[in-house]
Amino acid sequence: VDTERRVTSAIFIGALFGTLFSAIVLQNRVLVIICLVVQIPAYIWYCATYIPLPEIVLGPALEDVLTSSKSEIFLFLNQFLFYLHIFS
Repeated sequence: VDTERRVTSAIFIGALFGTLFSAIVLQNRVLVIICLVVQIPAYIWYCATYIPLPEIVLGPALEDVLTSSKSEIFLFLNQFLFYLHIFS
């Protein structure tokens, strides 16, 4: 479990710094969104490692969410990027 926490911590911290760098230095909204898409699940998974057997508890739930609502997620991201383009 310690190696799993180390990996998710490294991914989360890397994505956190990537988000800050993309937002402040590069000012690139698309990279910020990409970093957030990596950062948030890494943080959730890090928190989930404190639950006994997180793969058994969260794995099926995440699979159901991702398989049942792929089109809704892509539709939301498409609309979000469209509004970012309009207001920039």
